Amino acid sequence: MRIAFIDLEAPPRTAAVMSTDAPSFGEAPSRAASPSLLAWAGAARRGGDDVSYHLVAPAALQDAALTERLGSSDSIVVAAASASARTAGEVVAALGQRHPQAKIELFDPWSQPRPQSGMPAYELSPRGVALSEVDVSPLPDPTHPWVVPPVPNVAASESAARVIAATAAAPNQSEAHLYLNDDRVVIDMPRLQFLAETVRASLRDRKVLMHLHLRAWPHQLLSPHLLDHLSLLPVGSLDLLAGSVLDASLGRMESALTAADLTRCLAEVLRSGLAHLSRLSVVLGLPGESADHVVAVINETFRLAVQHRISRLRFSFWLGPAATTNRPAASVEDEQQRFMAAHPSWHEIEYRGVQDLLALAAMANKQIRVVGPLHA
Repeated sequence: MRIAFIDLEAPPRTAAVMSTDAPSFGEAPSRAASPSLLAWAGAARRGGDDVSYHLVAPAALQDAALTERLGSSDSIVVAAASASARTAGEVVAALGQRHPQAKIELFDPWSQPRPQSGMPAYELSPRGVALSEVDVSPLPDPTHPWVVPPVPNVAASESAARVIAATAAAPNQSEAHLYLNDDRVVIDMPRLQFLAETVRASLRDRKVLMHLHLRAWPHQLLSPHLLDHLSLLPVGSLDLLAGSVLDASLGRMESALTAADLTRCLAEVLRSGLAHLSRLSVVLGLPGESADHVVAVINETFRLAVQHRISRLRFSFWLGPAATTNRPAASVEDEQQRFMAAHPSWHEIEYRGVQDLLALAAMANKQIRVVGPLHA
């Protein structure tokens, strides 16, 4: 059987002014294959099917070039996340017109378990950008885990196998990018030793330099000498999952971090020479936060960033307990409805006012990212 697997490029979930930006220094392109779909493709290929993989924009579903590439596929599997601009019906209709002979299946990686177990076929997507360890963590702006946690595929203790597989499948070019997005994996000295050995093996055996994109809880980086060793690795970016800059909010979220710890961590990041590769990720509207609290969080985040020379900031809105949301907002209306439901003391004008403030900041500085659809 010939099966074509298609990843739909989701529209940017950031302010429109930033949607056409080129990657910043140290960052990979904003496109990557869905490991959950690659796992399905890998299982099908191991079962004897002839499989192909395609990463396309929704607008290209009816392009003649894509039609030719899909050819006489017996089955077409489309990973269409809920945040995609097109509805499931539109996707089916667009493909059905061009491929009436094929069975078309929709796969939502945010809600459906993988149909088969096994390692993703990373080699099917030769773009030099791999998401290892987790099945879903959208690029280029993954949300903070308190908002929408990435969907892990394997136990944290087994993540090394995915890192090795993704590295081995990197195309034969001088550089590649590896995203290590499982926030459950502790950043410690054994972890850094493993990553160093992985990078060294890639350089030695395949002459490919792997740029590592890490997500880290700041309190873990405060271990003695850890940042000094991390700075020796080819770090492409370092996402600092601060969550908040307020002690009260950190306490309510059961964070191991305090505001003083965060300040100390940022000072160490600057001292170690990683500040220019770092991004501070903050969540707004956490439980107990009023609109005034949120404005204070934004102002303090700006102050800390300037003080410690961190130019990249990422703001996300808390939409309720992650265990119940478990997926990004699909539209402006969806995000507002979920935010207001989780914040009964807020007025809609306050919510929109905070968004206006961030939109203006993002227009002034393109290194400021606002995750989620902003109101029109």
